[in-house]
Amino acid sequence: MSTVLLTTFLLLSVAALTLSSTWHVATLTLLEFSLFDLLDSMSSNFAFVLLAWGPSVYVADRVSRGQKDQSFRVQILAHCPRWMRYLLYLLFAYMAVLFAVLMPLLNTHSDGVRGTLALHSALYVVLSFVAFLVLYSAIRR
Repeated sequence: MSTVLLTTFLLLSVAALTLSSTWHVATLTLLEFSLFDLLDSMSSNFAFVLLAWGPSVYVADRVSRGQKDQSFRVQILAHCPRWMRYLLYLLFAYMAVLFAVLMPLLNTHSDGVRGTLALHSALYVVLSFVAFLVLYSAIRR
């Protein structure tokens, strides 16, 4: 893939990461918001994540093709700085802790919707960040 196309997809993943991070903070705050407005923003966020995720899967497949002696993760993230990889591990740990904390809340009706939206938005943050890392590593390759 050309650098211009990779950079375009990288900017799209940055937009998805910004939107999903903002949405995640909004679901975790105690501010009152309209459920319909939030679901509308969730659908646009999902579209951004899918648009960023598709090219990153294609790039990851192209980068790892023919290299079977290393693990997939090492090949894909080879050209990312160490702090970015540590941030990815931290996001996975945050997602696991958030899942453990919010699962009991999903049974109650009042906090269940907010907990479900918080889990979805955290997943979108992780997916957007992985897409960003894959495309960033491909550009630096």
